[in-house]
Amino acid sequence: MFSIAGALSKASAMEFCSAVGSLGEMIKDLVIDCEKVTFVDSEGLRQLVIAQKLMQKRGSFSLIRVPAVLSEALFRTGLSQKIRVLS
Repeated sequence: MFSIAGALSKASAMEFCSAVGSLGEMIKDLVIDCEKVTFVDSEGLRQLVIAQKLMQKRGSFSLIRVPAVLSEALFRTGLSQKIRVLS
């Protein structure tokens, strides 16, 4: 499991991308705990889509404990239909 906290935005995109990339090929299933996400912008959503596409090739990608701010952004953009959110 991987946790993210604070803003998932353009400012944090490189850090997020680097962290997901550093997980390596051995990780088949990635679950991201989003409980402490406080803000998300389009670049943050883009990074989730990139991570989801990368992990789809290896195994699976899921978000858990998604706060309202992220849930609403996923819903408004239609990404709630593409990114698996576990309750």
